[in-house]
Amino acid sequence: MRTWFWTLSILALASCKIFGNQPAEDSDLKFYGKDSREGDMTFVADVVAHIAFAKPNPLSDMLKVDGMRHQLTETALAQVQHIFGALTTHPDFERTPAVIANDFKLELLSVTDAPGQTVILRYRYKDRVALHKSLVPKDLPAGKNFDLKFVLPKDPKTIYSHGFAGSGGVNHCTDHHYNSEGDFWYFWNPYQRPCPLTDKHLAKIAASVKLRPSTIRSLPEYAALYGDNGNGQKLKVVAIFGIDESFQSGDLGRTSYTNFLKLLSANGFTKTSDDSKHKVFTLTDRRSFDLEMHVWLMEPGTEEFNKVAIEALEGANADAKDAADIMLYDGHSGLGGYFSPENFADSLGRELKLPKSKYQIFAFQGCSTYAYYNKMYFDLKKTSSDRKGTKNLDILTAGIGLDFSVGAKQSYEILSRLLNGKKQTWQTIVNSLYNVSPELSAIHQINGDEDNPE
Repeated sequence: MRTWFWTLSILALASCKIFGNQPAEDSDLKFYGKDSREGDMTFVADVVAHIAFAKPNPLSDMLKVDGMRHQLTETALAQVQHIFGALTTHPDFERTPAVIANDFKLELLSVTDAPGQTVILRYRYKDRVALHKSLVPKDLPAGKNFDLKFVLPKDPKTIYSHGFAGSGGVNHCTDHHYNSEGDFWYFWNPYQRPCPLTDKHLAKIAASVKLRPSTIRSLPEYAALYGDNGNGQKLKVVAIFGIDESFQSGDLGRTSYTNFLKLLSANGFTKTSDDSKHKVFTLTDRRSFDLEMHVWLMEPGTEEFNKVAIEALEGANADAKDAADIMLYDGHSGLGGYFSPENFADSLGRELKLPKSKYQIFAFQGCSTYAYYNKMYFDLKKTSSDRKGTKNLDILTAGIGLDFSVGAKQSYEILSRLLNGKKQTWQTIVNSLYNVSPELSAIHQINGDEDNPE
């Protein structure tokens, strides 16, 4: 059984901002994954909406009044968030998963009457999606469409309550351990026994997916990494490992941290500073750069964690020269909360500011980081001459849950291949993560590399 990198404290939809509020844009953003592809997904769905106001006449006025529109939108998003469980835990996707990008556009289409204080809302949803390659028809070229079918709850407000079969207060339609209503959208599975959900509880979705092109050969910006990237010959790496539950021996996050340190020490990295939770390494052999690698063991979500992460992302000085060239995070995603720019803005009292003229690589080794830590960071790099924000940023993410047992090896693969001086392609690096343990693949992908050297 996998022990995943998902958080132990599931955050509410509103507080962790699982879904962004920026409309999806047509773009030429590309993608590479060893065992995955990317596409633009569109579907139309109906959802039962419980309303807290008198029904207007005509009902179409609900689409025009801000407060009513807001309540309908929240209902649509409550249904949509169940895509996370639908595309990972349900039988058709358990071995060949998919994940939405959280870069959506939601369009309310119509409202029809229903009994009591409910109506039926019809809406259109558009988003990018990363899919296991087995879900894509063989030899389908980029730009062509295919169908992706799954189910969502007809009534997201009541779906959890229907999952009890009258024994022991346990919901039988979700994970046994993560059994609360707050966790339900991420783990729900109406097909597992003895789940009492039936077709009457489920909305059948037929989504159309337009396949996006993949990059064939792209290199990280080694000239910037190995040269003067705003900080002379110093190449600064910050690797943050998050604990699973505690700092005690045997903790899964601490074990990943310890195993990563062993890999560094066994492969030519020299420790120059040795605190129990913060170590600094350099490389013993001569390179064209001077490596300064900080490796931290931290509790995600704390102010100390935020401080270290913010300094890695934007630097501690006004000129941002001390920001990390490469920032790697290995641990729980907090369902998008731990590394969200909004979380860091709360700590800073202002917006997070990435150094726009400095090339950086972010590697997010946690659950569903493709959905959580992707476009929002490119947006923070945008300039008038770089409207996508990809010129000075590449982001490596995972599509689904990562297993702690392979985290250290995969994190070492990422950093060692970027630092070994061989100038390996992103395709080689992503493939190496898959090869660590194909059976535990988290469908890693690289985004932002389409404007890199070939």
